[in-house]
Amino acid sequence: VMAEPYYYKIKDFGMEFESTDNGIRYLGLSLFHTTNGAYTGNILATEYVKRELLSRYVSIDLIDCVNEKICNTIQLGNYRGPFGGDMMIVMKSGERGENCLLHPCVEINLRRTMGHVALNISPRIDDIIKVMRIEMINSNYKLKIKQV
Repeated sequence: VMAEPYYYKIKDFGMEFESTDNGIRYLGLSLFHTTNGAYTGNILATEYVKRELLSRYVSIDLIDCVNEKICNTIQLGNYRGPFGGDMMIVMKSGERGENCLLHPCVEINLRRTMGHVALNISPRIDDIIKVMRIEMINSNYKLKIKQV
């Protein structure tokens, strides 16, 4: 049996990293969608646009602080490779408005995540936002990309 608090989630997101012999390297933000807790897609956008989207809810200084803490304090033993830290923005005490909080560690995935895939195909210089979705078509998963 597992029990955990209920959060009034506003937005899922994560930070993608790579563990190397020289330490932890930050790769970028992953703004993703879930349905009933299952991954359904990612926003494909520049880091600037993703930071702008998150800044509507929480301070970018807070996002940067969490990033710095992860890079400087997380210990993964002998693991070398990609990993992602899932986070979410939640409403404080179920209130609406400017009462958002950051939940900095929903889970850590010691593997290449769909966020890494999204980073690899996201635009580097333009501000066009696209959405990458995984859809089930005829018992097969298909990757779909659409402009917003």
